[in-house]
Amino acid sequence: MDPFTPKQCPPRTPNVLDFTQGSFSKDIAREALSLVPPMTNTSVVHDNACGTGAVTEAIVASSQKPGKLFATDLIPPFVASVEAKAHRNGWGFVKTATMDAMNLLGFESNFFTHSITNFCLQGLSDPSKGAKEIYRTVKPAAEGGVAIITTWATIVQGSAIQTASEATRGKGVALRIPWIKQKTTTEWLERHLKNAGFTSVEVIQQVGYTETEDLEKWCELMWAFLGIPSDGWTQKDETQWENAVKLIFELVQSNEDVELHEDGGARIRMLANIAIAKK
Repeated sequence: MDPFTPKQCPPRTPNVLDFTQGSFSKDIAREALSLVPPMTNTSVVHDNACGTGAVTEAIVASSQKPGKLFATDLIPPFVASVEAKAHRNGWGFVKTATMDAMNLLGFESNFFTHSITNFCLQGLSDPSKGAKEIYRTVKPAAEGGVAIITTWATIVQGSAIQTASEATRGKGVALRIPWIKQKTTTEWLERHLKNAGFTSVEVIQQVGYTETEDLEKWCELMWAFLGIPSDGWTQKDETQWENAVKLIFELVQSNEDVELHEDGGARIRMLANIAIAKK
């Protein structure tokens, strides 16, 4: 836990994550799942870095019923959210656990028939470790194994958050999840997966949209999620909070991928990289 958190910064709860990602994460998961062989009652599936369960929900909505589905995430409230959904909806095949995507030692090698990592790899402190764990835990293609890995190709808030950080803190302050344009390319994703050991990697791009009823609030929550420095928040961040959010809001409003609504909401266009990897 960080020693200091600005009073304006909301806790990282499932509701906050759902508000920021909207339907985009689930929509991309649904598209990605359509690119691989369907699941059967013998499939063993991993919803890796599951968040609030976008992948799990997309699987259930597609009427696919795997034999087992393990949903894991490093943040306990997210895991608890998926567990509650599974209990409430009678998804008896869903099991949950708190686990780091860079250290999946709770699973043996060659365990999963389907491994899905949805919008996580770019945010890891060591993406190579995450890719290697995906490779280790998925079955070989000859045994029906396939991995799906998605990353952001465009995110309207990325450069805005970097700009706000420099404007309120000065240059040279590293972010915990830095905005690095090279990480958004298909080449970056393919390279990490091949370096992990995958022999077959196909990457496509898919456009998606998300709606927010309050764009300014959306920008503030994005700052809360992605604006934290690598060394943690400071008292100055609390003092400069409103200035940072105002600048992000202004920059996002002027982005060509954002369609503004008169009521303060917006429709946001995003682009995803979808990799299908086999070993």
